[in-house]
Amino acid sequence: MNRFGDMDLSEFRKKMIGLNSGGNGFGTRIQLSQQQIVDCSPNNGCSGGFFGATFRYIKQSGGLAYETSYPYVGTQQSCSLESVEIGSIQGYGTTPNGNEEEMKRALSTYGPLAVGVYVTSDFQFYGPSQRAGTSDIIDIASCPKTIDHAIAIVGYGTENGQDYWLVRNSWGTDWGLNGYFKIARNKDSMCGIATYGYYTQV
Repeated sequence: MNRFGDMDLSEFRKKMIGLNSGGNGFGTRIQLSQQQIVDCSPNNGCSGGFFGATFRYIKQSGGLAYETSYPYVGTQQSCSLESVEIGSIQGYGTTPNGNEEEMKRALSTYGPLAVGVYVTSDFQFYGPSQRAGTSDIIDIASCPKTIDHAIAIVGYGTENGQDYWLVRNSWGTDWGLNGYFKIARNKDSMCGIATYGYYTQV
């Protein structure tokens, strides 16, 4: 396994760990332990999982260890929370299903959102547009809304009149736009992106 690999829960951990830059600390990057979630969260380790269960674990356990005191090793081990410094969260919240305006508000207020999308084959070769007059924004008319991939919304914008979300992916920096992609916003939850929106309160 690698630190920037494509695994169900691992990719979510990478997205969720980056969420603690919102609230009162915009611009302050806090590196929290991905490994603690793998080892200690009752959420199937490296075999999948769900946003809600992981956020509940973080809240109930009082936070997460800092990455330096509980480093990532890429495999599930026994939970070991002795002698670790904990970074706490006050709580977490969710955005209403399908409400992209509320997602935009939460992103502006709390920072990055953990969300999911359905990944079609269009994602495989996504990258900077090489053709004049074409867009880098994923906009697939018949994209299913069944979530199968965890990502983090980190921004939004409008390009040539089309609203989009700026999203951090987990497939490495050689993929997409240096590891990021744009997907249509305000287009009936494109590929299910507005189904779940989780954010931390720090």
